[in-house]
Amino acid sequence: MDNHPKRNLGHWAHQIMTAFQCEANKSLQEFGIGFSEAVPLMILYFHGPDSLVEIANRLNFSHPSVLRQIDSLEKLGLVLRTPHPEDRRVKIVKLTDQGKELAPKIMEKIQAINKAATSGISDNEVDLLFTMLNKILINLSGEKCQSLKNVENHLR
Repeated sequence: MDNHPKRNLGHWAHQIMTAFQCEANKSLQEFGIGFSEAVPLMILYFHGPDSLVEIANRLNFSHPSVLRQIDSLEKLGLVLRTPHPEDRRVKIVKLTDQGKELAPKIMEKIQAINKAATSGISDNEVDLLFTMLNKILINLSGEKCQSLKNVENHLR
């Protein structure tokens, strides 16, 4: 690869993520949340109740960042924090009925963005893209970057 930004994976990953977040924020606006709140909400939807630390690990986000997102979701009545049954220091975050009702609607919006993003690309090309992205992630998740192991485990 040469040094031109058009041949730089970091540049493309950043541009795609920025565009995706922008579209998601516009799309989710009707629900009163942004993409940053939707991400932990969807983790709870797919994985069930979990501690803040585990949610942060699944997302490869910092604990304070996830705490802010959970605070926002709690104010909206979408999640509830309850004491851990065995460890008083730990709070378990779970979706409320309102959060469970909203999650499939959010997923529909995200799927629509994915569909728009892959418009004009064949199913085989999309499969190849995800295969290549997974290989890139595996290549980058060596011992030097332990936090990426969380992302790789989340993909399984």
